[in-house]
Amino acid sequence: MKRWPVILVPVLLAGCGSSTPRLVSGSTESTVVVTTDAATTTTPPRPTDPFEPGCVEYQRATPQEPVELDLYTFGPLMPEPVLRVVLPQVRTAEGLEPAMPSVIAIPGGVLIAANAADVETRPTKAEGAMLAAVDLDGGVRWVRCLSGTWHVHRWALADEEHAYAVNYPHAEAMDREAHLLSLADGTISDVVVPAPLEPPYPDLPRLQSALEAGIEYRGEDGEVAWRDTDLVDVGLEGQWSVIAGDVALYGGCRQGTDCDGITRAYETTTGRVLWEKPGLHRFGPVADGFALVRSYVFPQPGAEDVGWWSMIDMATGTDVPGQQWPVAGLEFDQGCCGDPRTFTLTTGGVVVHSGYVGWFQPTEVRVYYPIDANLEPHKVDLP
Repeated sequence: MKRWPVILVPVLLAGCGSSTPRLVSGSTESTVVVTTDAATTTTPPRPTDPFEPGCVEYQRATPQEPVELDLYTFGPLMPEPVLRVVLPQVRTAEGLEPAMPSVIAIPGGVLIAANAADVETRPTKAEGAMLAAVDLDGGVRWVRCLSGTWHVHRWALADEEHAYAVNYPHAEAMDREAHLLSLADGTISDVVVPAPLEPPYPDLPRLQSALEAGIEYRGEDGEVAWRDTDLVDVGLEGQWSVIAGDVALYGGCRQGTDCDGITRAYETTTGRVLWEKPGLHRFGPVADGFALVRSYVFPQPGAEDVGWWSMIDMATGTDVPGQQWPVAGLEFDQGCCGDPRTFTLTTGGVVVHSGYVGWFQPTEVRVYYPIDANLEPHKVDLP
């Protein structure tokens, strides 16, 4: 069996009642809805349960069959997410709001924590957390309901059988306690372990705007290695440059133009232009010679935003056949303006995206697997 790509970094998680999943037919994809079975519910939702629908603990009776896949390499993805997991909403005085998620891909599925409040708003908002593991076959492995604020550490698993669950025990403080969480049944260890570190975001090297001087590449020593004086920053939010290995990508505007946009790839050591393509492109996940990029078509005033996501070959800039998604259907984005609900993560060849389409709509987590996995898509509504 293929080993799961695990990064060993120093952890968390938690529990609610019991329910029975039922399969809903009548669409092209199966939908799993977890419904409460009063005869087997062991713990009713807490009176302070902030979620709608309320949190009810659950444990799957029959595990899914093992799935053997090579998940190490980032590359072409299945056109549809293998899992679309809709999180419960949060009840507030102003109405329903999308839950605050943290997620990580795990062997055979995805691990999700849904919170009523984020770390910074805890003093002013009701707290409560729902933790769930969802399997690739659309079955809910388990659900745990907790008081307080709990996150799953989204950058690394402790090992192939445990994740890190991190609790913030004091409402007005940022201190945290990490615990080992069993991926099999959601059991959380009482022992506090060293909290895992966030992944390093190296400041260097980087490809950045040099204002009127164009763009510049700074190496690991912080010195300017080369400049492209023909391109300038687009002046919009988002990730407009990315570096992967010895290739750097930049989406910007030509000097002295109204900016229809142009995207260039550079050899990092010399600044030599490897290729360029017309149009403005913003970057998502990138690794192993491939990049997910968003293409922009600026609308007329009052028109809806249009565009699409594509996977490109970083060596040539060409689109990979069959790897295009309309922006209206999904975003591989990071949230702007400190939005904690919108983000995209990769674990080897697995891409996990969290987002929501409107303030009064629920948060949805989408899990994309490599195209060779050839798995059946499922939609799951928690709890």
